Amino acid sequence: ERYYSKGNKNKVIQELNTRLKLKINHISDEFLYLFNEILFNEPNYYWNQQIFEETYNKLEDLLELNSQQINFDETILEHFIIGYHTYSQLSDIVKDLSELNDSPIIKNRLYRIPTYISIVEGCLTNLFRGILLVIDKTTSKDFSAQNKLKPICETLSSNGFEKLVQYVDIDIRNAINHGNVIQRDNGREINFTYSKDRKVESKTLKTYEFDKLLDNVYDTASAVLLGFALFINNHADKIKINRNEENFL
Repeated sequence: ERYYSKGNKNKVIQELNTRLKLKINHISDEFLYLFNEILFNEPNYYWNQQIFEETYNKLEDLLELNSQQINFDETILEHFIIGYHTYSQLSDIVKDLSELNDSPIIKNRLYRIPTYISIVEGCLTNLFRGILLVIDKTTSKDFSAQNKLKPICETLSSNGFEKLVQYVDIDIRNAINHGNVIQRDNGREINFTYSKDRKVESKTLKTYEFDKLLDNVYDTASAVLLGFALFINNHADKIKINRNEENFL
């Protein structure tokens, strides 16, 4: 509500159209803060343009071909909002700690490793699941039960959303979740060990390589969130929730 009084809606619309090369005429008040956050704040505004375009264009294509089937129910909106809420919290962490000049070991444990997991699992998994549930409404296949990261990524990729998952390294995520992370050379290298096809494998990243991976997954989250939000904003009439329920979202 604080943002409703700022009178910057026209500025946000103008910036959206300039940066995205689109013709957006209206922003719902509920999305004003989100778009303002991504358009004007650092590091939010470094989103991956190709991933944004794929997210937005593929969703618009789906709606054009399946207008009667697609709506945004409570579950889709819940995953969207959880993903966005996590993203907002992570943005503050990235802004505050990414430039932390401390020992590599401390920075790896306090920032790099937990931040990667939070972006991939807390943010992207929820946004991906919301998009997957939109796809689910357009096909006879049942994607609604998929809630694990690997099958979600595989299904998105097979349905034309390949760029969305290109920087999500599930092997590194598995290694971190199972505690199979070893720091070497005073933290300048990080070794990740994981099981793949019933074989134990590992990969080692320099800290600057892991920083690049972090940047890529964060910019992916910014792009996916922007594309998904703009899609919902454009078709708010498709929101179908039961407002008579006391626990509606």
